[in-house]
Amino acid sequence: MRLALFDKGRLGIVDGDTITDVTDQVTRSPAGPAGALQQYIEALSDASGPVLDPTVGRRVALADVSLEAPLPRPGKIIGAPVNYLDHKAEMDYPTSIADLGVFLKANSSVIGPDQDIVLPYSDVRTDQEGELAVVIGRTASHVSADEALDHVFGYTCLLDITVRSGEDRSTRKSFDTFTPSAPGSSPPTRSPTPTGSTCAARWPARPGRTPTPRTSSSACANWSPTPPR
Repeated sequence: MRLALFDKGRLGIVDGDTITDVTDQVTRSPAGPAGALQQYIEALSDASGPVLDPTVGRRVALADVSLEAPLPRPGKIIGAPVNYLDHKAEMDYPTSIADLGVFLKANSSVIGPDQDIVLPYSDVRTDQEGELAVVIGRTASHVSADEALDHVFGYTCLLDITVRSGEDRSTRKSFDTFTPSAPGSSPPTRSPTPTGSTCAARWPARPGRTPTPRTSSSACANWSPTPPR
């Protein structure tokens, strides 16, 4: 089951080329900046969440809706630098996450698919990296590796935008629009690992202005869930 936010914060279940609006199964009041999916995740974490019924609700074509970031204001975004060992070898990095630890990105940097990334500088190199994003489903601290997946709601993907300047790592990655999100996430099923997820940026040329990087919803459309315990 793939969940997505669309059309100004409605929560939907995606099935092929259609989406069913299940917002009213989760809440009948405005969900606030964090969004209806966050509200659903919080309800599941304390065992009060509903079992979503994909047969109940308005069903429309995906092509007729505007998809949004599934978690527009997450509680926090934790990044793991140099965590991909092949990339570490490729770039000849002397350090990895084991040496550097994790870092935070501002949650205000999140945008949805096909929104513009606004570059703060025109004379400084800015890079984008496709990342697997793990959506944490309940509060966790000092969790063992064997129990880690018990706390995972699902997976999606992000673009991590970075200015190559002299500021600290969190600042260089936290400008507004610097965390474009794919348009959906999946609750747990029996798939053991996230597979098939891809993320990309495209740079459309615009007359009279510098091309602006954008997220590609078509390239970010595949999600893989986590196993139950």
